[in-house]
Amino acid sequence: MPIVFVHGAGTREYYRRYHVDSAHVLAHLRHYVAPVIAPDPQNVAISVAYWGDIGVELRLDGTSLPPTPPPVIRNHPLLTLLPRGRRRHLLAELWLRLSATLGYYLGRIAAMLGRPQSRLTAMFIGDALYYFAHRGTAERPGAIPARVLGALRAARENQLQRGGEPLIVFTHSLGGSIFYDVLTHFLPNTPGCEAIHVDFWASLASQVGLFEEMQLFLASDPAHGKGRAAPFPDRRHLGAWWNVWDPHDFLSFSVRGVIEGVDDEFFDSGLSVTAAHLACLRISSFYAVLGRKVAASLASGRAR
Repeated sequence: MPIVFVHGAGTREYYRRYHVDSAHVLAHLRHYVAPVIAPDPQNVAISVAYWGDIGVELRLDGTSLPPTPPPVIRNHPLLTLLPRGRRRHLLAELWLRLSATLGYYLGRIAAMLGRPQSRLTAMFIGDALYYFAHRGTAERPGAIPARVLGALRAARENQLQRGGEPLIVFTHSLGGSIFYDVLTHFLPNTPGCEAIHVDFWASLASQVGLFEEMQLFLASDPAHGKGRAAPFPDRRHLGAWWNVWDPHDFLSFSVRGVIEGVDDEFFDSGLSVTAAHLACLRISSFYAVLGRKVAASLASGRAR
């Protein structure tokens, strides 16, 4: 399986769009990336390290997600200040509310239209908390890193069967943080994984930089901080790393200045803030850029 895709948080097979989006990603990887690593791209094995069945579930189907009530007119909170409130307190709050009127009503409209977005945010937070709480260690790996390790082992076997063609890993969102833990802790410390070498890793819309700043990874070292970036992952297991973030995506982060030696750059999806996090997965031009990046890396020898 020379190409392995590790998806992000909130991904579930039972979602209506899962199979459509998954087929889109795999088809684009085959069209734009597979020809770069093999003369027979149709025979390149592309796998998904699916872990959504291990993530959290909203047991009450999102009952805790708050509704969006209409704006308060009767029994307005300001009325409670009239009998006993100081005049300056009343005027200060009135001015604060008036100055925020436009943002308030735009926020209300967004909230009424964005219930699915609230659910997506809840699932992202839940999956992230679940992963960090249950990832385990190399001695006793949790279910999610074990799933990714299994995909890498299968990829290594396929790589040997196909004459050692390059192994490419593509991750999205939280999948990048999971894979970074795998690269920096699980692979170096798991017997039988010594020969697994990823030639090129593309991390899209990840939080690796943020979580490394927070020292949340198993390999995080307090000695690394401002003015002293964390080292590039062990070259025995990773050749080249391209980290991609979108300035409109508030869930994607840079690793520049946080981790050494990473090709870190932004990709302008041209989409809105609410759509940007999943945008690049669905935009064909991103995969064309990814193919060129892989080709350039392999040609320069950096991947090895």
